[in-house]
Amino acid sequence: MESTGFDDAPDVILKGVQRLSWFGKQAVKSTTTGMEAVPVEERNLSTEFVPFNECLALGYFWDSTISVSASLHISTGGIIMTYQVPR
Repeated sequence: MESTGFDDAPDVILKGVQRLSWFGKQAVKSTTTGMEAVPVEERNLSTEFVPFNECLALGYFWDSTISVSASLHISTGGIIMTYQVPR
């Protein structure tokens, strides 16, 4: 399967990335609010949202299921977000 950059991605993928980016920004904002009293070296949290550089899009049939293996999570790093388009 070939991959493509965001510049050439279909609108549906770009909209998904935009939505996930909004969620990511909100998550960082909510976890850092009130952390000002904790010394920076003790926070162990990102204080800024880091934009996603990849989007893995999966499609499957109505009665099918998918699962993510532990090895996929380890190989992709610590930042994974999922978004499921409602039926």
